[in-house]
Amino acid sequence: MKKWALLLIFFTGCSSSLKKGEHLIEHLVVAKTMVRRPVGPGAAPSIGPGGTDYTSHPLPDEKLDCKPIPSIFSGIDLGKLRACLASANPEKDVPFLLYKLHRDPEPFFELVKNEKNPKCMQEVLPRIPLPREIFFVAQKTPEEDNRTRCYATRLNLEADKIFDVKVPRAQVALRLNWPWGQTIKTDAEMLRVLGGWALTPFYDSEKGGFVSQFVTEATCRRCLGDPLYYKELGPTPFLWPAVGSGHSFSGLELSVD
Repeated sequence: MKKWALLLIFFTGCSSSLKKGEHLIEHLVVAKTMVRRPVGPGAAPSIGPGGTDYTSHPLPDEKLDCKPIPSIFSGIDLGKLRACLASANPEKDVPFLLYKLHRDPEPFFELVKNEKNPKCMQEVLPRIPLPREIFFVAQKTPEEDNRTRCYATRLNLEADKIFDVKVPRAQVALRLNWPWGQTIKTDAEMLRVLGGWALTPFYDSEKGGFVSQFVTEATCRRCLGDPLYYKELGPTPFLWPAVGSGHSFSGLELSVD
């Protein structure tokens, strides 16, 4: 089992308690997580799963445009990316790479330019595609409700705007420690790592979890395509963030089989 350290930086922003209808989920089940990245405009932040965002133009497909996490990385050369991560030069390269969040209808992290950035990362991974919304299965804490349920959370595409004008607030960046230090041996492992990077903007580091909304059974079945999503998850489902790492989110570790 390997572990990779990530750091999610919030440049500015304010914290608040959960709103009515919101749930804080500490870990999601990776095997039962689907993502949405539709091309059309996003819904108002107040619209819940199954609302305006699902009947906008263009119309979603029968699965609500839900797809497995790896699908959004189809344009990335995984072999070249693995080779680049293994070729880090600590004497010449920067100590970390910084990717800034862009809240477009199809959101993405973009590598912040630095003359000391590894050239191969600028060529192979100048952008990291991100979901706009994720559907996932999770169990709330035993103190609240230990039943398995389906939830959804989305990026607020308007968080850095005031009256349709972008302002420098609520900006988010992903910091990747460099050099990487260990080799990712397979494309499957590389996809797992990319998936972890793509999930970081949905994780609220101050609250310690994913601020989510409960999804109805009909909507969840439509997205996950699994009528048994609500069944027991088994004794050791793969969770993200990893359980028992002993780190705060400032040193969040993503486990990779």
